[in-house]
Amino acid sequence: MTDRNGGKHFHMRNDKWHKIQSEDVLSCILSRLPVKSVLVSKTVSKHWNKLICSQEFVDMHLRWSRQNPMYIVSLDPIGRNLLLMKGDGEVIEMIILPGLKSPFPLYVICSHDGLICCINLPPTGDLSDVGFRIFNVATRDMFLLPRGKTSKARPVYGVAFGPKINEYKVFRFFHSRSYNPKNYHQCEVYSSGSGCWRDIGRVLHRPARSCNNFSGSNHVYVNGEVFWFTALENDLTVPGSILAVDWEENFRTISLPVEVTEHSYLIELECCLSLVAMDNEDETVDIWILRHFSESSWEKRSSAIVPFSNYECLCSVAAQNSEKFFITSEHYFFYNIDSKTWRELDLAENFRWNTSVVFTYTESLLRCCGRLVPEA
Repeated sequence: MTDRNGGKHFHMRNDKWHKIQSEDVLSCILSRLPVKSVLVSKTVSKHWNKLICSQEFVDMHLRWSRQNPMYIVSLDPIGRNLLLMKGDGEVIEMIILPGLKSPFPLYVICSHDGLICCINLPPTGDLSDVGFRIFNVATRDMFLLPRGKTSKARPVYGVAFGPKINEYKVFRFFHSRSYNPKNYHQCEVYSSGSGCWRDIGRVLHRPARSCNNFSGSNHVYVNGEVFWFTALENDLTVPGSILAVDWEENFRTISLPVEVTEHSYLIELECCLSLVAMDNEDETVDIWILRHFSESSWEKRSSAIVPFSNYECLCSVAAQNSEKFFITSEHYFFYNIDSKTWRELDLAENFRWNTSVVFTYTESLLRCCGRLVPEA
């Protein structure tokens, strides 16, 4: 290189710094791509493949993907058909869960960061021997959890997600003796960190069974805790309280508003635990929010007259921001909690009577069996 006076000098490039900068820029660009495009990009070179497979890149990609949340609707437990939808209800594509060829039903019970948790009936049809599978529908990955302890009644599950991305615990409530509502319930927990089940022992409360959910109960994960309904002592079809457990496996109960009915659901709304409850006449829906977990003080966020017949059953509810996605036994609706308006989705060709359930969904590159980086 020559300066303006004709003299020569040389600029020494720091190759190591240049490489670091190039990798940062490449990671930033690739992390904004859809999963399908990222998977194709792995074939460009060994360097790109190593970069994309790193836990650091997987975490970065998820952080960007969370800015574009979607819905995923499980249409048919027999056919394993899932409907992927944008937040406004536009259908993106139909997906079939990978890795299974048997004709036995597969029920989706929760969705988090691109991982779909499902319960699969065994070939024997024995409800006490249920398989628990985790899918990543974007990468076509699947993981079958090891078998838990023998149960004399249908087990109930719930999934907690840890402080680190792609850490999870699966709580399993079961009965080692013949089922009796007065018996003590037992619980064990599977950790993605250890890769095995660990017995917690007897617990005072067990999630209530639900006629609309094969998993035994509608459950939701919010701010580090898993929440289920527990049943009233004199009516097992009506929620009596909420059972909560945190990542450290501390259990507690939360009282409910007096307006709660059989047709009630737990969802996340405004980063808080929320309760959606139909009245006994199936004409009005109330939406409650628990602002402070330490206090059982519920705030009624909205109340609206429903646009569907009281002959229809409310089957599933999910929420993103101010919009709620309602699935009944005959229709799909969006409800805006701010404007208090309803909008029906025309999805007649995709409808499966009384079997569809909806969850929020974010595509990701997460592995179904847990993090690549060992726990500290």
